[in-house]
Parts: sequence; C-alpha cells; structure tokens
Amino acid sequence: MKRYNFEIWQGGAKSAVERDVAIADANSLWLRIGAIAKRISPSDGFIKVTDEMDGIVVLVGVATATYLCAARLLADYMNGLP
Repeated sequence: MKRYNFEIWQGGAKSAVERDVAIADANSLWLRIGAIAKRISPSDGFIKVTDEMDGIVVLVGVATATYLCAARLLADYMNGLP
C-alpha cells in the first residue's frame, strides 16, 4: 500500500491535513477524495494529494471532485457493481 497526504485548501490557506494515509489503489484514493469533498463547501477550495516523496498525485477543485465521485458511484450502480 502506498501512503498519501491529503490537504484541503480554502481561501489560499491550508485548512486541514490528513497525513500518511494508507491507500490500496486508485479507486480507494478517489473514494477518500470524495469523502473529503463532501465536508467542504463546493464553491470554495481544492484538495491536494501528495505521495510519500511529496509529489502531487491529485490536485482537484472541490466541486469537480464531488461531481466526479458522484458520477463514478452512479456508473458503478448502473453497472451492478458493489
């Protein structure tokens, strides 16, 4: 499992951080991003995910993250996946 850091940026400042989170795969990574996005106002901020070497893995606006994760869950439901 790889480890990632999740940062929430709002108004040009870091408002929250989750460090050293173990994530098994890309699906789990996006599920975590979706869960974080639900806690933030969609009109403000973005989520930055970095890897163990501090390289940016994902940099996405909250509104976009919310939309992408909702669309993915709907697609999974329509395809009969858990």
